[in-house]
Amino acid sequence: MNTTSDLEKVQKLVLDIVMIERDHNIPGSDRHENVVEHSMAVTMLCWKMYNQFEPDLDLEKVLKYSLVHDYLERGLKKDVNTYADASAKEQKKKQEALELARLKDDFSDFSSMVGAIQQYEMMSDEESKFVWSIDKMQAMILGSIDNWRPY
Repeated sequence: MNTTSDLEKVQKLVLDIVMIERDHNIPGSDRHENVVEHSMAVTMLCWKMYNQFEPDLDLEKVLKYSLVHDYLERGLKKDVNTYADASAKEQKKKQEALELARLKDDFSDFSSMVGAIQQYEMMSDEESKFVWSIDKMQAMILGSIDNWRPY
């Protein structure tokens, strides 16, 4: 095991995700939010909501899901948003299936990350549904801060 190269793989994955733009701008600028910024915001909002409402959820799962919930978008130039047409959504699903296979291969030694991605995608537990809901709220919160510019 080469720890340096293993850590470099993780860092490169994060850099790949940084390159994916979302529709929302950073308020006060023309720069688009990227997926890492979005994921960090979702993670913080999840933590805040968890702290405020103390739901009967596993916080560790919530935080893991929120960090990796958009990792299947690696390889895209721009996020496909909720309002995209059916064709774009179908193409995104195909791309995400390919990306999951790639992540399984690239990170066979980091099965807990890949497992978190898979569990989140299945939406089979309350933690994944909690994160999904906050993910949708984050876009609205950012839009509100930015005078609804993306809408």
